[in-house]
Amino acid sequence: MKKVYIYIAAMCLAALTGCIKEEISTLSYVDLDVNVTRANNSSQQGDQIEEIMIWAFEKNTSGGVDSDKIASGWRRVYNLQNTYTSTSVHLQLPMCGSGGAQYRLIAIVNPAKFGATIDFNGSTEYGQLTSATFTAPDDLMSATEETNPGSPAVMPVSHWADITVAESNTHENTDNTSGWQHFSVNMPVFRAVAKTQFFVTRKGDFDITINNLELRSGNIPNNGVVLSESAPADLEANAPALDWFSSTAPTYGSAVSYDVLSVPTGGVTGLVDEADDKNTTYTRIGSRIIYESANVATSAENYAEPTDKDGYYYYINYTIGEDSFEKYVAIPYAVVRNHDYQVRATIENTKTEVKFSVTYTVKPWVSQTNDNITFK
Repeated sequence: MKKVYIYIAAMCLAALTGCIKEEISTLSYVDLDVNVTRANNSSQQGDQIEEIMIWAFEKNTSGGVDSDKIASGWRRVYNLQNTYTSTSVHLQLPMCGSGGAQYRLIAIVNPAKFGATIDFNGSTEYGQLTSATFTAPDDLMSATEETNPGSPAVMPVSHWADITVAESNTHENTDNTSGWQHFSVNMPVFRAVAKTQFFVTRKGDFDITINNLELRSGNIPNNGVVLSESAPADLEANAPALDWFSSTAPTYGSAVSYDVLSVPTGGVTGLVDEADDKNTTYTRIGSRIIYESANVATSAENYAEPTDKDGYYYYINYTIGEDSFEKYVAIPYAVVRNHDYQVRATIENTKTEVKFSVTYTVKPWVSQTNDNITFK
C-alpha cells in the first residue's frame, strides 16, 4: 500500500497568547520526515510529491474539533517540481503547561490533484476540510494505457492523526542549541482514489479475441471525498468498510455511464493458457482509476446484464471462432480509497460449451518498492 509517513517534531517558545503567565511554555517547531512507497520504483501510478499542506487543529474539551475551528498551525511546501529532493516543513504549535494540548493533524499531499474547485489555505476551517469533495483532473481519471491507468505522475493523497503535545512526551532537540523540545508522531496518509483491473485467462487450446471492455455504472460517483474518517488500520484491510465524515458524501449521476477501457485495434489475442489451479497466468485487459462509492452492483445469473446497476460493473465482449459472447461482471463491493479491485475471468471451451467464471481480489493498492525520502 502506498503510505506517506509524516513525522512531526514539536518544540517550545518563550511567550504565548492564550496561556496564563504561570502556564507559559515554548512554541513547538514541527519537522516532517516523509517516507514514500513508490509504485514499481517509477513515477507511474503516482507517488511523486509536488506539494504538501499540514494543518494542526486544537481539540475541544470533548475531544473533538469544532467545525469552524481555524488551525493553530499550518504550513505549505510547494514548487517541488515533480522531484524527490529534500525540503523543510516547520509548524509552530502552542503547548500550555505540563498538560499540553491535543491536536488533530490533517495532511493534504498534492492538492492540485484534488481539482480546481478545492482552495486550501491556512484559513480553511476544520469543517470545510472534513466535508470537502473533489473532482480530479482528467489526466488522473482517464485511462490512456492498459498497464498504467491514466499514467498519472502525481496522486491526490490525504489523511489525519490525533496527537497530544506535552512536556511529558517531548525531549530536547540535540541538533539545536536554542533549547527547543522535540516531539515525533507517525502519520500515515493514503491515496484518495481506488483502482480496478480486469484480467482474463484461457482454459483449453482455442483461439479467442477480446473485442471490447467497458467499466459501467448506473449511479456512478461524480467526485471523490477528500478525507476518510477510517482509522489507518481499517484502510489497510483487504476488504475495508467505507467510512466518511458524517457531513460528507460524493454526488452520483443517475444515467448509465459507459467508460471504454483501452483495447488495441483488432482486440486482444494470444491469451496464455491456464497452466493449472496453482499457477494460472492471466492477461490484463484493462484498468482504471475510480472514485470511492457506497453503491454496489449485483451480477445476474450467467453474467447477464445486471438489474441492479448502481455500483461499478464490467461489460466484456469476446469472440471464439465465429461465435460472439458478451458478459457483465459486477464489482460486488463498496469501493474504498487506496484499494485495488481485481477481477479475474476464466474462459473455458469444452467443445460442447463455452464456460465463463470469475474470481475477485480486493487488497490495498500495493507498491512494489520502498524508498525512504527525508524532508529536512
